[in-house]
Amino acid sequence: MALILPAQPVAFNAWPDVNPGQKPIRSWVICQKKLVPRVSKGGIVYSDQTREDEMFGMTGARVVAIGPLAFKDANTGAELPGAPWYKVGDFVRIPVTGLRQWKVKTEDHGEVIFVLMQDVHVQAMDLVEEAEYLEKWAPK
Repeated sequence: MALILPAQPVAFNAWPDVNPGQKPIRSWVICQKKLVPRVSKGGIVYSDQTREDEMFGMTGARVVAIGPLAFKDANTGAELPGAPWYKVGDFVRIPVTGLRQWKVKTEDHGEVIFVLMQDVHVQAMDLVEEAEYLEKWAPK
C-alpha cells in the first residue's frame, strides 16, 4: 500500500552537483545517473527499494568526468573521427548492464549513483532530458 502525500511544492532536481569521489584515467568516463524523487508529482511516496531499483535500471545519465585518452586511437593517440562525441555536462544514454556502479551518500539528496565506462559505451545523446534540465535549473 502506497502512502499518498500532497504534491511536491518544490521543484525536484534530478541532477544534483555531487562529487563522484573518483577521477577517470585513460579512456574511461564517469556518468551520474538520474536521481529518482522520494515523492511523485501526484504525492505517492516511493520506498527506498523502489527508488534504488528505478535508478539502477535507468539508462539516462549526465557526463561528469572524461579521461584524458577518451576519443583517441589506442595505438596512435590520434583523435577518432567525429570526436569528441560528448562533453562533461552532456545528457546521454548508457547501457543498463556491464558497468561499474557506486553510490555516494549525501545529506540533501540521499544516495547518488555513478557509473564508470569506456568512452565508446555511451550510446546516444539525450536532448530531451538536457532541454528539460536547462529549462528548470540553468541560471536565467
